[in-house]
Amino acid sequence: MALITEDVKEQLRCSIDLKAEIEVATGRVFKKSGSEWVTNCISQKHEDKNPSLRMFHKDGKDICYCASCGFGGDSLSKVVVDMLYPNEPWPALVSRLGKQYRVHVPDTRKPMSDADKKKWAQKKQLTDCLASATDIYGGALKSSPEAMAYFKSRGINDESIAKFKLGYATDGWQFLHDKLKSTYSNDVLKKAGLITENDKGNKWDFFRERYMLPIRDEKGRTISFGGRIPKGRGKAAKYINGPESPVYDKKTVLYGLHESLQSKARLDSMVVVEGYMDVIAAHQHGHPNHVGPCGTALTQTQINKLFKYADAVTLAFDGDTAGHNAAWKSCNTFIPTLPAGKTLNVVFLPDGEDSASMLLSDPAGYDKLLRHPSALTRYYFDRLLSEKSANSVEGLAGLKKEASLLVSQIQDPDLKALFESELNDRFNLKSSVVGSAAELSIYRKQLTKEHLTILKGASLEARKVSACLTANPILALAMPQQLHDAFDEKSRQPNLSSDHSEHLLSFAYKAAILACNCDQPVHAGTKTVHKYLLKYLEIKGSDYSASAQAETISRYVTDALTSEQSLKKTVEQSPKDIYESCQPS
Repeated sequence: MALITEDVKEQLRCSIDLKAEIEVATGRVFKKSGSEWVTNCISQKHEDKNPSLRMFHKDGKDICYCASCGFGGDSLSKVVVDMLYPNEPWPALVSRLGKQYRVHVPDTRKPMSDADKKKWAQKKQLTDCLASATDIYGGALKSSPEAMAYFKSRGINDESIAKFKLGYATDGWQFLHDKLKSTYSNDVLKKAGLITENDKGNKWDFFRERYMLPIRDEKGRTISFGGRIPKGRGKAAKYINGPESPVYDKKTVLYGLHESLQSKARLDSMVVVEGYMDVIAAHQHGHPNHVGPCGTALTQTQINKLFKYADAVTLAFDGDTAGHNAAWKSCNTFIPTLPAGKTLNVVFLPDGEDSASMLLSDPAGYDKLLRHPSALTRYYFDRLLSEKSANSVEGLAGLKKEASLLVSQIQDPDLKALFESELNDRFNLKSSVVGSAAELSIYRKQLTKEHLTILKGASLEARKVSACLTANPILALAMPQQLHDAFDEKSRQPNLSSDHSEHLLSFAYKAAILACNCDQPVHAGTKTVHKYLLKYLEIKGSDYSASAQAETISRYVTDALTSEQSLKKTVEQSPKDIYESCQPS
């Protein structure tokens, strides 16, 4: 970094025309307002519909300030510099502004070593070579109706083709090599990842008969390519990327980030999608905050880079098994290092869809999906506790140990404390559910052949209500407290010699309550039954005995279910069928 004195900085502040710099960098136009100038705020975190950025002169220098969001400062304030010159290194910026405004900026940097000069010259040569290749591929695309038709078939318009500098590599073995060999040596072309050479010295283009997608760094320089093969062209890989080079490290680069940074839209959050075409389609449909990895899994370096530009990052995955596995891997990779004040979210696309296809078929649905993401930490617990092993106490213990290991790796103390609290709450609740499920299994086993006597001796009305409770456990929660107490008492102290109807209902009631506690699925028709049951209870109150309640409820339930075939079949079950339906699966 250039070390400049405060005197030099002050000279620059007093010389820089901040109004002109903002207008050039952002396209904003200032309007005169009294002794000041005003325009819309340039902060990406402020969607300013009414001009609220004021420009005024104070103590010999230009100052900007937004009264709505607080953004502002002088021409060398960090927030202003980051907004106006996001891709320009500080030494180069200071030097350029000094020359532009005729302020002498002493060069106090250490002289570049010969090795550094050689490395810099090599990188410059490689990026120049790759820029030439970009132009050649772009020209080939315009000359190939077939290649152009492919991009059109994917819904990509001419503006996006130009924005992302899309191109086409012909099927010629040395198409690119022949055009560049007079300017660049074979060694440069190989290091740039543009040609391949075998042991015999034969050379050919690395990309042949591919739709080309230039991969650019944050400054907009082409550093490599992605290439997609046309359909029906053999068994070659669908996509290939150029090899790593002195200018291309695939673990650090994000496709589309340069285009995102060039956008004038607010970048409150960033969205990571899977493929190149997903990024292009998203930008075209008004989502300039979309980026993607270059054919590899997302890395910590890439996430950290995104958090430089936004406080929230959303990972968009396919809804299939592979997508959920990738999300799970992201949990274990990124949660421990999540910075304070940053949020990492996740969304899953519908089966068979990617971002590009969904933006074409259901753009409104895609927008809604992005508006309601799940925090990655929440997804972690949901996924963990959905494992089969979570259905036993022993399995829960193992899963909690696994989660505790992740907690121990979390670096941010506040996130760690919240994660620990969530861990305990989730596992305590799940333990209760597992306990209810185990109790339900044991309770159902009590319906032995001996209890078939109860089923056979109970009235038809009682058997119907019992069947409804078995099929729809949630009905038990709608019964009045008096009935709850009566059934609960009889289920704990069964007396087989007393009223069989009441005992049948008490067993069915207890099983239903346990089923509700362990979150078992509710069958079809519940809403209809629930509505009629509540209507009856509202009219009749709870002043009836259990048997009277059962018989009256049964009539209302039976009437309500005449059009519900699935439950109509249930209420017509024989006592033996009802008994078998109560057994654990």
